[in-house]
Amino acid sequence: GFRQVTGSTECAPECDVEVADCGNGTCIGPNRCSCEEGFVFENHRCIPQCDPTCINGLCTGPNNCTCNEGFKQDTLHPNICVPVCTSLCHNGACVAPNTCQCLPGYHQSNTVPNSCEPSCDPKYVDVRNGHCISLNVLQCNEGFVLEYSPLSGLIHYL
Repeated sequence: GFRQVTGSTECAPECDVEVADCGNGTCIGPNRCSCEEGFVFENHRCIPQCDPTCINGLCTGPNNCTCNEGFKQDTLHPNICVPVCTSLCHNGACVAPNTCQCLPGYHQSNTVPNSCEPSCDPKYVDVRNGHCISLNVLQCNEGFVLEYSPLSGLIHYL
């Protein structure tokens, strides 16, 4: 309903906070709010609006995203929160907080966290006396050279 304004003969609309909480807005009729710019009336109250919608974050003010834990604002798109990896994802991409996904041709390193190492397929390259430096590219240990075997199709050491 309405209530009388103190010290006046005028009446003002009343908004019950359980029905229409007009914080960040004004009560304009019985349980009806007019929200301030940047806010919309939703779930019985004026809430901040972010356009575009926050991704991996929460809209905490008009067009202001606060990122979820483990995420940070993208430098080019402030409404997008991107995952954070505490160490760089070498040869991969940070796809979730502290989670690297390796690029094709790479696999997760067993020794360096959040690092991806190149893969050398043993069907094509004999890796026993060298180490893989790129996808199916081997660097020989000292004293060894690679040779291609047309019979097996395998590159092996001499």
